[in-house]
Amino acid sequence: MVNIDHELPWENPSDRTVPLPLGTYIAAGVFAAIIITILSGIGIYLWREKRRERRQQALDAAFPRRAYEQEMQFIRNQQNDANGAAAANSVNH
Repeated sequence: MVNIDHELPWENPSDRTVPLPLGTYIAAGVFAAIIITILSGIGIYLWREKRRERRQQALDAAFPRRAYEQEMQFIRNQQNDANGAAAANSVNH
């Protein structure tokens, strides 16, 4: 004869299983939130760096660095020449 009155362990847990204190769940939630915040911050930083790099590459393709530097040097030379001429004129008068 088979005993059908037995209980399965998952139907009626024994008295040895004690629920965890509420503080444990709160601490786990805080820890998870910190981890998620850190990982999100790293992800956002990497995304911004990638976007910045793509933007810089697009600018370099549209405006080559050498041409930009030559143009800036030309403007500086013009300003220096103008300042030199103004200084010379002020000395003469």
